[in-house]
Amino acid sequence: MSAQRERFSARLSTSQKALLERAAALTDRTLTDFVLAAAQSEAVRVIQDHQVIQLESVAFDRFAEACFNEEATPDPKTQEAIAALRQRVRP
Repeated sequence: MSAQRERFSARLSTSQKALLERAAALTDRTLTDFVLAAAQSEAVRVIQDHQVIQLESVAFDRFAEACFNEEATPDPKTQEAIAALRQRVRP
């Protein structure tokens, strides 16, 4: 059983197409394969940038302490940031 295939099209300038065709040729791939691989790679990077939080150890320690300190009350700016994040991030 094969996966369902979808069609995608895009308009680009002559110079953009030439650039992509040159890069595809240099990597011995078709234009479609090259563009799809590049787009998929960028999509994964963007999603990870928005889903993964990277902290240095000192910042992580402060974050963990704040998470587990039941008496801690976020300041107003932090509360605003939390509210904005909740609106932006939907599982």
